[in-house]
Amino acid sequence: MSRGLERIGGQGLIDDISYAFAKPWLAVKGFALSWFSSRPWGKLVWAAPVLIGALVLFSVVFIQMNRSRGKAYSGYYQGALKALSQRDFKKADFLFAKLIHHPSYKDSDSVLFRAMIAAASNRNLPREQALKQKLFYEREYEPAKRWVVERALSGKSGTANLDELVEIAREMLGEAEDASYYDYWNFALARLLYEQKHFQVVLEVLELRDELDPEAHLLQVRSLIMLNEVKNARQELKKLVKYIEFEDPDLEVYLGVYMNALTILAQSSKDVDEQQELYNKAIGELEKQQLFARNTEYIDRLKSSAHVKIARVLFETHGTLQRELGFIHLNAAIDTGVSTSEAATLLFGLLDSDSKFSVLTGQIVEALGRHGGAGCHLAMAIDRWYQGDYDAMKVHLLVARSLEPKAFDIMGEAAVVVARKYAKGDLDFSLFNNSATYFKRSFRMVDVLESVDPDHDLKYILVRCEIHSKRQQWSEVVNLLETVVSTQDPTTLNKNEYLKCLQWLITSYAELGDRKRSVHYQQLYIDAMKKPAA
Repeated sequence: MSRGLERIGGQGLIDDISYAFAKPWLAVKGFALSWFSSRPWGKLVWAAPVLIGALVLFSVVFIQMNRSRGKAYSGYYQGALKALSQRDFKKADFLFAKLIHHPSYKDSDSVLFRAMIAAASNRNLPREQALKQKLFYEREYEPAKRWVVERALSGKSGTANLDELVEIAREMLGEAEDASYYDYWNFALARLLYEQKHFQVVLEVLELRDELDPEAHLLQVRSLIMLNEVKNARQELKKLVKYIEFEDPDLEVYLGVYMNALTILAQSSKDVDEQQELYNKAIGELEKQQLFARNTEYIDRLKSSAHVKIARVLFETHGTLQRELGFIHLNAAIDTGVSTSEAATLLFGLLDSDSKFSVLTGQIVEALGRHGGAGCHLAMAIDRWYQGDYDAMKVHLLVARSLEPKAFDIMGEAAVVVARKYAKGDLDFSLFNNSATYFKRSFRMVDVLESVDPDHDLKYILVRCEIHSKRQQWSEVVNLLETVVSTQDPTTLNKNEYLKCLQWLITSYAELGDRKRSVHYQQLYIDAMKKPAA
């Protein structure tokens, strides 16, 4: 009996607990049953089609909106690519900024890579760095690393961290899976180390390769010369020259490397006759190349450079016969019709008492009588500039131009060479006489040029900008060019000169810290690039 009572008592306790837990759910159940029993379900027959139709319509609109949005982003991408190809970096950067966070594009390496290029070209440093970090360290995207390395080595990146790039190149070299991949990163690492002046390490890196191609071989030679191992360098140069002559006899691939090899071989020789022979060999090869070359200006530049180098070697001997030959090569360098700073430096050096190859006025006059030539007349023009005889300077300039139309361009380069030499060391007044300093007199050289060539005033404004830049006189550059750009119709100007004006304004305002104005002129530059030349 007692056991039965205990069982009943226990069961009652369980029932009480179950009821306590179930009560809320019973209340919910009761509410639901009451609500459903009170609904007018008969009307649902009429309402159902409307509800279903609304649901279908909403789904169609939602899908269509997403499709339209997808098409819009696809349009952004195509627009960004087009802007990038047209060098409209501001627009490309703006459009890529919309894409890089979209689910369809944010994980695309190629999109992020192009966005980084646009940001870097638009000088958008924060976005460039953010994308660089993502592509370099999160996604390990090798083409992005190559692009940054090549940009740094070309000098186009003002923010390159060579130490960081060296570490990246070492890492990529260690991960190389095939020969071409390995050779690229080996050479990239060697070039970066050369920029850091770690010449011995450059040699060690290049020794890791099974075989040196001509570009790598030339870098090895340059490093040996920097380490003063001239004998070893000359041996390697001779091997390189023979290799190219055997593998690429028409110089279709290695013309630039071959010319550099001959030039370095000549410069490293102490034998004047050997130097002449090597430079003449280079000139002979260039003349053969010019018969079939599409880009004759490139060949002319190489020829002018070779003539300048051999002329300098000859002038440095101070021998009578060598000096005569030097003037012949000087004339030949000018006669190529290419305006180069190298030729202008040689001309200025002939009259500069500090140079190793200066000559006397009488020696120039003698060469002028024997050979004539635009080069000799330009040398006399600089001599007359030194003496302050500007009328005689004009006469020689006019004769030089009659012999070579580009003679004035070379003289403009000479004015810049003068300014470069005296930009830092000269005072702004003379201690011994009332004449202007040589830096200021470089402007006088431009004045004379402009007086005999008044139809090309913008060309000489640009020369003045170049001179001002040697002393970081950016406000003067702005003062010279803002009026030109704001008052003249770009279609009436030489397109190349107009673009140079804009480039100077972009640089000057950037140096002055006015990024807004710099970006403004950058946009004008982009717009001008799109228009055909007048």
